[in-house]
Amino acid sequence: MHILLLDNEEIMHTTLEFKLQKAGMQPVYINTTDELKTALEDHSIAVAILDLDIDTKDISYVLEMCKFYKGQHIPVLGITTLSDEETILDWLHQGIHDFIAKPYKTSEIIIRIKKAITPMEVK
Repeated sequence: MHILLLDNEEIMHTTLEFKLQKAGMQPVYINTTDELKTALEDHSIAVAILDLDIDTKDISYVLEMCKFYKGQHIPVLGITTLSDEETILDWLHQGIHDFIAKPYKTSEIIIRIKKAITPMEVK
């Protein structure tokens, strides 16, 4: 299962790579939104993890691409330091699946990835 990671901080790549692979996931790293379309074409992405500390127009572009690229709907998990409720609500309306606060624990990210790709049971 491929997990897309969009972050321009090398430390995120290093920190997550081992944990994702140990959990049976294959990280696909991109540093800019310019690389997004190629990553979506080259890999079957199950979940995208997006550092929300990038430009707001880039966030909107990623959300649109993950929602509509070739009929796929890829859940997007946003990693952020922000606690501004208005901004968070706006991103939720645009399609962010879930948020992960910085600093984060890699075990939390693994659990949130699994929850994003596992359909909820309705009782």
